[in-house]
Amino acid sequence: MTESQPQLHNNTVSYTRGKTLGGSSALNEMPYQRRTVGSYHAWADAVGDERWNFTNLLPFFEKSVKYTAPNARIRAASAFVPSTSSDLSSTEGLLHVSFPNYAAPFSSSSEASFLDDAFARNELFPNLAVHIHTLGGKIIFNTNKTATGVLVKSNGFLHLLNATKEVIISAGAFQSPQLLTVSGIGPKAELEKHNITVIADRPSVGQNISEAKADLATFPADWLDFEYVVLSFNSSTYLASNITYGTLEPALIDPLSRGNISVSSPSIDDPPIINVGWLTNATNLETAVIAIKRAREFWASDVMKGILVGEEVLPGKNVSTDEQILEWARGHVRTVYHASCTCKMGKVEDEMAVTDSRARVIVVNNLRVVDASTFRCCRRDILRVLSMP
Repeated sequence: MTESQPQLHNNTVSYTRGKTLGGSSALNEMPYQRRTVGSYHAWADAVGDERWNFTNLLPFFEKSVKYTAPNARIRAASAFVPSTSSDLSSTEGLLHVSFPNYAAPFSSSSEASFLDDAFARNELFPNLAVHIHTLGGKIIFNTNKTATGVLVKSNGFLHLLNATKEVIISAGAFQSPQLLTVSGIGPKAELEKHNITVIADRPSVGQNISEAKADLATFPADWLDFEYVVLSFNSSTYLASNITYGTLEPALIDPLSRGNISVSSPSIDDPPIINVGWLTNATNLETAVIAIKRAREFWASDVMKGILVGEEVLPGKNVSTDEQILEWARGHVRTVYHASCTCKMGKVEDEMAVTDSRARVIVVNNLRVVDASTFRCCRRDILRVLSMP
């Protein structure tokens, strides 16, 4: 659970995570998406490394995919599949991508795609050991600030795993910054507050400070301001469970609002303090209102009139002014569990960066972070709105 959010009517947010092999890729709808060309170019510019632009990433996207065409005989006639470009037609990769019996593309989990393949190779070339029910507790450093191993807890016992080359952590957007912090890498004031020995003072560990981008006009031209998640089932606890609703959920793309993660103690056993900070940016507030009004225009279009039954259920016709829409949004915003950017990647000289462009933690040696916490962008928040019976 997050901390109480004053701007969201003091609500807390339940933030489900996948504590299993494959992590959170084993949860959620598992859609397959790529960002826009401009967003990857912006990433490359921000970290000073052209390897992150779309052109250079595309071969890796192509290499990873194993595409299976959908079964057109059992899909609805209106659920058309876009023509498959060459970069999505590979059948040799490990990540299974296809279309189910509805419109959105989906993919297999990290475990089913990559870990299972590694297990199969391991039978011939043993070099992989997986310790389940094991919690990484602390990264160990020598006097030269070189990571030499990880202290872990398994079945109530502590074990030291020694590293001969590097320590690579992938604990997610919440616990990667927590693990760095309890190991001595983070904001100096927070480390000293919990009597944690300072290995490296990195102010942005667990933070996601708003960039200099003042409004949406400064983003790349192909950057989406918002998108819609289309649902054909009742996902709301506010509505009767025996009725199916059509729902449009506006999703704010890369919100300018920022939250942060901090530790509650020097121990990894204690949950981190999560402040999501949703809807704290003026541009995001304006965009949320626009997105909801645009969704209403969709439902009011001539093409939809012949299939609607009844009136709008959520937010409802009594929520009409911009002020009313915004207040309703504050009480109904939710997540699609795409937290990121809490150990953001950047240039080595950037004091607010945690890792360099190769995911190596700055200032220390032989330590990398390889999960969504290092992203420069790419998260979204959902406003559950406009359910129609």
